[in-house]
Amino acid sequence: MTASAGNKQHKRSSQTRDTLIATAELLYASRGIDSVSLNEILAASGHKNRSAMQYHFGNREGLLQAIIDRHSQQVYALRAAFMDSVDITTCSGPALAARVFVQPIADYMDAETAGIHYVKILSQMTVQNTALIYGLKKAPVTLTMDPRHRRIAAEALSHLGKTEANRRTFLSVGMVFHSLADIYRLKDIADKPDELSDRRRMVEQVVCALQAYYAAPAWH
Repeated sequence: MTASAGNKQHKRSSQTRDTLIATAELLYASRGIDSVSLNEILAASGHKNRSAMQYHFGNREGLLQAIIDRHSQQVYALRAAFMDSVDITTCSGPALAARVFVQPIADYMDAETAGIHYVKILSQMTVQNTALIYGLKKAPVTLTMDPRHRRIAAEALSHLGKTEANRRTFLSVGMVFHSLADIYRLKDIADKPDELSDRRRMVEQVVCALQAYYAAPAWH
């Protein structure tokens, strides 16, 4: 095989992989992870080679991991830039932790329709795969957390014991993903002139709720 032929084959393979991921995102977000088979995704993508799914992803968990990786890297970059820009003299503790968690995700959802699909999928996964967030056992897929974000979150929960801090982390992740998924479902329904400002006001409510949850005293 010549170098040119090899490059063309690699490009076709990459395009097939991207198409499968984009199709899976849309179907999983609109119908639910458990309601969509890999064969349906393959058919909806326009590809007829049944081995393509297994070749690129192995199984459903591999496909979900590819979706997470595709978007989490972009959210990771937005969050890093946001943390670089934050004035810690005016924003710290629970207020900083809540903002660092929520704002980059909301910004990504505003910028990318596929980002809305991504958060809808994560919202489902926090229900179906508690190990993904809670760390009770090895999760079928993994999320990467910025070390600075981890430190900021840990500081916000430092007034709690380890067990309660872990519980709040788990519940806060579900709360944020579920809330943002619900808020941005409005974008799928209608495109109104004041919709963006309405969404931003709702996002601010999520930030406020998360800040209060982080700051709340230990439960006895």
